[in-house]
Amino acid sequence: MHGGEGWMVMLICGIHNHELAKTLVGHPYAGRLTNDEKNIIADMTKSNVKPRNILLTLKEHNANSCTTIKQIYNARSAYCSSIRGDDTEMQHLMRLLERDQYIHWHRLKDEVVGHDLFCCHPDAVKLWMTFSVGFAYLKGVHVNNLVWALERF
Repeated sequence: MHGGEGWMVMLICGIHNHELAKTLVGHPYAGRLTNDEKNIIADMTKSNVKPRNILLTLKEHNANSCTTIKQIYNARSAYCSSIRGDDTEMQHLMRLLERDQYIHWHRLKDEVVGHDLFCCHPDAVKLWMTFSVGFAYLKGVHVNNLVWALERF
């Protein structure tokens, strides 16, 4: 109420237009994650556990949990974003390639937009006859792009 205290409720119809929910599954408040559950999701995400298996693990720990797979995906996304910080996915990838001392080259379309990327692990070069040792992400399958990637290799 303007100028007054508290709330005022006005009943317009008095008839509810749907049945009450039988369970709270899917309700955002009921399915919210505890800090312990967020930590479990982060640990399992680091171990490359599939989201459905993460959900099963949470349900095993708490049979009354109303958490849904969407909330697992959202928590995984939030965890990955927290690791990456303000970097874009490509900036984060380039930082990881540097940190882990991968052999890598890239070309830029302009000063901001990446065009092509080649990377391989230093130990993988020793295995080049029998295994995939490097990966090239190219803007298109053109002779000059393929030549560039092979020269980097």
